[in-house]
Amino acid sequence: MTKLIKSPVTADKILELWKFGKVPDWRPLETEHEKHEWLRACLDWTGLPTTSIGKFNYRIDSNQVVEEIDFYCLIGEVFFGYRGYFGFGPHAFEDCFIEIYNHVKGQPLVSPGARVTIVDHQHLADILNESYPTHFSNIIEVFTKYGFEVNLE
Repeated sequence: MTKLIKSPVTADKILELWKFGKVPDWRPLETEHEKHEWLRACLDWTGLPTTSIGKFNYRIDSNQVVEEIDFYCLIGEVFFGYRGYFGFGPHAFEDCFIEIYNHVKGQPLVSPGARVTIVDHQHLADILNESYPTHFSNIIEVFTKYGFEVNLE
């Protein structure tokens, strides 16, 4: 995949590409800063999630994660599609669940039977735990707290 976004990468440049129908991807971005700009653009474009999460098997392919920020780019996409946003760090990740809860009053936040499958979970654990030792287990706890069945492959 080619890098459509010219350096320096900014959220504004990404938003401009989207407005003109271009479909850049976060994977070729080279620095943590560029990927933060991607997430900022996703947040600007789609806003915080506000709809309940359906009964699907959400597959997180850890092999697409090279550094912690990649995980947040990936889960936004896995749960909400291209340009999806689901936080940029562990606290913002859980805040997104709280935001959904605030909008779906009287409905389940996560549909019963929704599942998260993490492919090559040890690879993801190794990357996330570099920032602090319980990061991966905290992510799993958040998923289970809000009603997901979690499968680790």
